[in-house]
Amino acid sequence: MKPKSSQYGYDVFLSHSAKDREFVSRLASDLDSSGVSVWVDQRNIRPGDSFAEAIEKAMKNSRFLLIVMSPAYFQSAWAQQEWHYALASEVEEGGIRLIPLLYQECDIPAMLRTKQWVDFRDPTQYQVVLDRLVKDLLSRPESQESTARRDAKAPIPGERVEELDPKNLSELKEVLRDAVQAFRARPEAVPVPATVSQAPRSR
Repeated sequence: MKPKSSQYGYDVFLSHSAKDREFVSRLASDLDSSGVSVWVDQRNIRPGDSFAEAIEKAMKNSRFLLIVMSPAYFQSAWAQQEWHYALASEVEEGGIRLIPLLYQECDIPAMLRTKQWVDFRDPTQYQVVLDRLVKDLLSRPESQESTARRDAKAPIPGERVEELDPKNLSELKEVLRDAVQAFRARPEAVPVPATVSQAPRSR
């Protein structure tokens, strides 16, 4: 499927834990069927590919990074490097790159609790939530220069519901920059960096 955006190879990169593969496979298939082009490791990484290089290239080549949050997700070193990388790009470039999807109840890191997430916890509401997500993704302009609300009654997935103050923003950039450099250098051996100590909490 061709991506919606000519600037990127894919509309979304799905970051997830292998333990959540059943849900992720269904989500990827449904997004594709709805017109959203998806990159997901289990079907896009070919035998012989460098896993680290393929992941970094795909993240750069995807318009949005959708992270599937669950207890298993935040126990995965790979997954945490992926969202740190995406958040670093977002902080440096502005706009929205990272969109959290809440699949299962979990302890969400402070860096992510300031962002509006999409709630997939109730299986009976899956199709309703999916339709809203697809509509939002396909209606966004290609420009990421502004994250202004289109409708005050409809929060935008991925937008910040609480802004970081300048001091915390500076600390966040430093932490994320270190994470990206470590990921590029040797991702299989990179420990998850400490979070910003004073990062604000969500509502």
